[in-house]
Amino acid sequence: MSDTDPRGLRLAAVLDDTDTTWQDFYPEGLPEDWRFAFYGHYWGEILIPRQAWGRFATNAGWVSELPEAFQVYFEVPPGAAHRCDELLQLLGGHLGGCLLEGEGNAGAGLLPAVPVYLRRSDPALEGVRSCRYYTGSGGGVLVLEPERGLALPGWRRLLESLRGGFAEPSLQVFLRTGPQELENAETIRRLAGLA
Repeated sequence: MSDTDPRGLRLAAVLDDTDTTWQDFYPEGLPEDWRFAFYGHYWGEILIPRQAWGRFATNAGWVSELPEAFQVYFEVPPGAAHRCDELLQLLGGHLGGCLLEGEGNAGAGLLPAVPVYLRRSDPALEGVRSCRYYTGSGGGVLVLEPERGLALPGWRRLLESLRGGFAEPSLQVFLRTGPQELENAETIRRLAGLA
């Protein structure tokens, strides 16, 4: 389960309904609209990738089932930044942030209450296949796909490099991986005192 402390290193998943390990994570017969509530017992945040944007940005039916402190982040498709105001109206305090591409005025014109994170230069990290880095007033956000089969010592090195390698006091890390790998990373984060 994710810590409630807004500072430090926090881990969560990128939503992936096509990954069989995530499909198996949920109890058989669990209604689709209860998945976030179930997931929220383990982790306090989730990232909706731009490919799934349309399913969630235009349908309010899933919001009522969100756990109380749950935060939803969105990878915003190019040209859709103006829709972040609608996400704030839809989600209220559940909106963790809008991850926007581009520099400069990419979030200009949005309501001040919309948490915006702008894309920055992606760091080179050991043990990672891909990385996207964003910063905003709430700290930093990384979207990582770890190397397949990353062993526990590799997870520890990766998490230690994340904790010490960024200026932001708060770093939210979304992992494109299955629930077992996410759970392993969370366990290492806690045991190594990287919270």
